[in-house]
Amino acid sequence: MAKKKATEDQFNELHNLITKEFLARIKSGEASTQDLKAACDWLKANDISGVAYDGNPLSKLQTLCQKLTLKWYKNVFMAHQSGKSSAHYAGNRRSLMVKRAYQRKYNKKKKEVDRRVKLKAENRRRGTYGNGDGKDVSHRKDGSTFLEKASKNRARNRSKA
Repeated sequence: MAKKKATEDQFNELHNLITKEFLARIKSGEASTQDLKAACDWLKANDISGVAYDGNPLSKLQTLCQKLTLKWYKNVFMAHQSGKSSAHYAGNRRSLMVKRAYQRKYNKKKKEVDRRVKLKAENRRRGTYGNGDGKDVSHRKDGSTFLEKASKNRARNRSKA
């Protein structure tokens, strides 16, 4: 049996039906996440793109995404921190990037690498490195070490600048 090929008119009709269905679901508010993803894929597959200009829905969506990204960053990434510094970095991405660049450079210094190697060696010697027991090797003021819950060890002196 010979395969039937769709005519251009049939293809256009199908294209219009699918497009109308996506529009109806989105306009009614009934579109699921999967529907929205399928609609985006449909637009991409058909080389349909949009340009954001003042007042159009795409411009509004772009602005909303930028606000949500900043809000997400403030709420999720910086949630565990409090204080003036974290608030500053949450609102000033460039400052945060400068700080991170400095920190990367600092972490590469021989003294810092040696310090981390020493700490990791102590963790391995104590048998707590990577075993998921929730313990850290904590340091006393006299320089000695002991095992302590990670949450207590990492919470200590957090209010210092």
